[in-house]
Amino acid sequence: MSPFPSLRAALLSNDEAARVIVFEDLDLTLRIGAHAAERHGPQRVRVSAELLVVPAAPLASDDLAEVVDYDAVKRDIAALAEAPHVDLQETLAERVAGLCLKPRDVAAVEVYLRKLDVYPDCRSVGIRILRTRRSLEPHAGDPHRP
Repeated sequence: MSPFPSLRAALLSNDEAARVIVFEDLDLTLRIGAHAAERHGPQRVRVSAELLVVPAAPLASDDLAEVVDYDAVKRDIAALAEAPHVDLQETLAERVAGLCLKPRDVAAVEVYLRKLDVYPDCRSVGIRILRTRRSLEPHAGDPHRP
C-alpha cells in the first residue's frame, strides 16, 4: 500500500525497531460528500491504514498490554460510521489518522480512503495521506510559530 517507504525509513533512527500494523479494506457506510446529491443518504467508503509502531521497549512478553490493541483502533475507526455528515474525504482521512495515532507507540500512519460508488466508470476515488505524531502537533515544522 505504501508509496512513502523512504519517508517511513527516515522516521526511524539506525538502532530502532519497528512494526507495521495493517488494516486493509475496512468497509464503512457513512454520510460523506460535498455535493447536494450526496447528502440524501450514506455512501460506501473503504478505509485502509498502515500504522508504523516504534515501541518504547522490546517486546517482553506475549501479552496484549505490550502492543497496540488492534481491536480498539478498529472500533474507533468503525465508530466514524455513526458520526455526523462530513463533506470531504480529506477531513475523514485526517480523523482516521488521528485515531490511529492515539496509541503512544504509533509514530506514523498512512491512511488510504476511497469512495466506492461515485463514478460508474471508476472502481473508486480517494485520497492517501501520511501523518506522523509530530505533524499533528500545533505548528509542527513552522519555526516562526510558538
